[in-house]
Parts: sequence; C-alpha cells; structure tokens
Amino acid sequence: MVVFTDLSEVLIHGIYGMEDIVARDHGAEVSKRFWERHDEVNDKILELFRDNCKEDDYWQAILEDGSLPFSLNYIKHVLSENIQRVIPGTLDVYKSITSHPRSVSINGVPSGDRLSGRPDIYIVSDHIKERLGQLKRAHPDLFDAVTGAYWSCDIGKIKGDPDFFPTVLSVSNLPAEKIVFVDDIERNVDSARKSGIYSILFKDADQLKLDFEKIGFRFDSRDL
Repeated sequence: MVVFTDLSEVLIHGIYGMEDIVARDHGAEVSKRFWERHDEVNDKILELFRDNCKEDDYWQAILEDGSLPFSLNYIKHVLSENIQRVIPGTLDVYKSITSHPRSVSINGVPSGDRLSGRPDIYIVSDHIKERLGQLKRAHPDLFDAVTGAYWSCDIGKIKGDPDFFPTVLSVSNLPAEKIVFVDDIERNVDSARKSGIYSILFKDADQLKLDFEKIGFRFDSRDL
C-alpha cells in the first residue's frame, strides 16, 4: 500500500494562511484585499505551480494594481513565515500507521499483500519550484518520514489537470488500486478518483485517522 499525501494545508501551511499574517501586520481590510487579489490572479498561480512563471512574477501580479501597502520582499517573507507552520497531528497519523489488521479492499480490489510495517508515503503537491529547498530545510522530520515526492512544478501539471494522476502513475510505476490519496481540495480528490485511486478529503488529523481506520489501517495508540 502507498499513501499519496498533499502537503499544503494537510501537513504544513502554504499560500492559505498568509492572510492571517497580513492581518496581524496590516489589519483586516488589507488582508481582505490581499486575498481578493490572490483570487483575481488565480490563473497566474496555476502557472506558477506548473513552473511556467517565477514566484516574483506571481507576487508582482498581486501587487501591480497598487492597492496593497507592502513590497515584494514583504510578501515573500510572509510566505516564508507561513510555510514554517505545521498542520497539527497529520504527520503523527502517518507515522503511526503500522499494519492492516485484516484483508481489506480498496476500490473493490482485495489488498492481498498485507503490510507488515508502515506503507510508503509520498508527497504529491502543487508547489513553487523555488521554495522546495526551503521546505526541506524547514521540515526535516517531515521529509525524513516520506519515501519521495511528486511535485507539480517538476511534472509541469497541477493535480486538477486531467492528465496529472495518469502521469504520476506512469512515472511511479504504481497501480492505482494500491494507492490511498489524501488532499484538502475536493477537485483534486475527484481528479484522483477518476484515475481509480481511493481518495480521502482531508479535514483534520482526527478525521484522517478515522478515514484510515475505515479501510483497515491500524494505529498504535501510544503514538497518537
């Protein structure tokens, strides 16, 4: 069994949550305008995640109408601060998966080869190429716990693209029926399901544990 897990808003914070830091520094109205600008240039951030533009280009698009009272360096610093923050409990859930207590079915296919230890965990994330080194330095425990990662910026596609998951399955040489995918965005979950991957919509760590238990994962309660 393999777990594909989203990174931002499942394990750590990413773009989301930056508005909280902006509100702390500049007030609620500026924070609201920042998020409005984020939505207005949404196509630009998708191209950023595909590595078709640079991070500075995205932030300049946010700032170009002059409605926000801060600099490019400030907004990049806010993202740097935000990606230091972890989502409570999620990594503990992943670390605590120990085995299947019984033969279970994923998408109707019996698991067959029962696990004697933890499943392999891969990050599958839409992210900014220029931030990958910082992420790994900021969260060494997280990256020590995973087997590998599939980044949108390396693949040139985002999880909402219809060919993203077929590409990952081809590159990884993994069968869809042995994968469980976890993401906080419903369209990404739907995209994975269309490729035959059993998918969980993430809400919080407690719900994730319950969702894993439903498909037969066992947890060591001493670790949770």
